[in-house]
Amino acid sequence: MATSALLCLHWDQIAGARQGRAGSAAWRLRLRRKRLPTGYLGGVLAGVASLIAAPYAEELWRCARARKRWRAVRLAGPGQD
Repeated sequence: MATSALLCLHWDQIAGARQGRAGSAAWRLRLRRKRLPTGYLGGVLAGVASLIAAPYAEELWRCARARKRWRAVRLAGPGQD
């Protein structure tokens, strides 16, 4: 979806790149001259990592609670709830 939005916004540059015009050099990957601050990058990475890890941590917590209940029921024996 983002690719199609970029294609629509920059159609003249895309067409030039496809035809091999001089503007196609702007589409090469290269390092930035002014790098982003380390704190900013660290914050973004920490945010992404926490949002990825949160569902797994919640599922682990739910499984641990279910196992605890299952062990309690198993130790209680049959017929006792």
